Amino acid sequence: MRSSKRHVAALVVLLTVTVVAAHAAPVPDDYIKGYAAAILAREFRVRAPSLQVTGGMIRLAEADLASVDRSAVVATLSAIKGVSRVVILGDRAPAEAPAPRPLDASIAHDAGPARLLDTGLLPGGLLFRPLLADPRWPHFSLGYRQYFDEDDFDAVVAGTIGESLPFYRWTSQPDQQWEVGGLALVTPLFDRANSDDLLTEDYLLGLFLGWRRGALSGLARVYHTSSHLGDELALRGTLRRVNVSYETLDARLSWDFTPELRLYGGAGYLVRRDPESLDPWWLQLGVEYRSRWRAWQLLRPVAAADLQSREQNDWHPALSLRAGAQLDSATVLGRSLQFLLEYYTGDSREGQFFSRDVDYLGFGAHFSF
Repeated sequence: MRSSKRHVAALVVLLTVTVVAAHAAPVPDDYIKGYAAAILAREFRVRAPSLQVTGGMIRLAEADLASVDRSAVVATLSAIKGVSRVVILGDRAPAEAPAPRPLDASIAHDAGPARLLDTGLLPGGLLFRPLLADPRWPHFSLGYRQYFDEDDFDAVVAGTIGESLPFYRWTSQPDQQWEVGGLALVTPLFDRANSDDLLTEDYLLGLFLGWRRGALSGLARVYHTSSHLGDELALRGTLRRVNVSYETLDARLSWDFTPELRLYGGAGYLVRRDPESLDPWWLQLGVEYRSRWRAWQLLRPVAAADLQSREQNDWHPALSLRAGAQLDSATVLGRSLQFLLEYYTGDSREGQFFSRDVDYLGFGAHFSF
């Protein structure tokens, strides 16, 4: 029974992912012009009265660019979907858009921009981008889950409250940056079948070191985790509370194989653990896809798969699949809003239930950098 449900759930996710294969209609010149003007203002602090778009070709007067790096302007504007060429008027030899796949600027930014990020105290963005399908990645979310064949879980409201925030970023080489920051996360679960009783909540708190060089990025973290049984579930008397608390060291590497496709992998070790019977090692692999195409110039299909294996569970893999749409117009301070379907099968990520295998389908809204 559980196997068939897994197959149905996986099929639902795969059908969602097929949206990625759709093709976009021609992009209007007015849209390209507005998009280009916004990018020039946001990324380069430039207003360009000379900006014109005809048949997908962008024209700009050199005088409007002042001391801005023209090659960076050309590369960024060329990434806008529908742009066939970028010409800087007044150049001795007008610059042209490169022939390879044109992508729009937001996906180029998602995949790791060629330009370096801001440096100094409390900079914007992150060198190592959030993992879309990792169930325990610090970000804000609210979702609904339907568990299968589980005694204590059925219909559940699941949330995450947290973020990874860089404290300081610096450039060590012309194409290499580092940052240090902090992370925090709370993951409550509420039982929809019993008056929204609190089932469990876990807390993560720690520090991270991030790095990026072109298409490669890395992340090392040290953090504390503790797990707490919800009062209402404890009062039912059907479950004994387990004291779960540990510190973790982990590290990951990520490669933007293309502007749309990302691969990553890593490992972690539980430095101090309670109960001591917990085995310390775990491994992680994953892939993410952010489409260059957008429905109605607004909704960008995204999909991700995250695979984790823990020594505690005899290295049996836990699979997390997420797919849906990213709302490109809803960005605040570099954050993005995503609506995702999800399927999970494997060892429970809720600390009080770490010894159980669970299966669930769900959907939710995710808000992160």
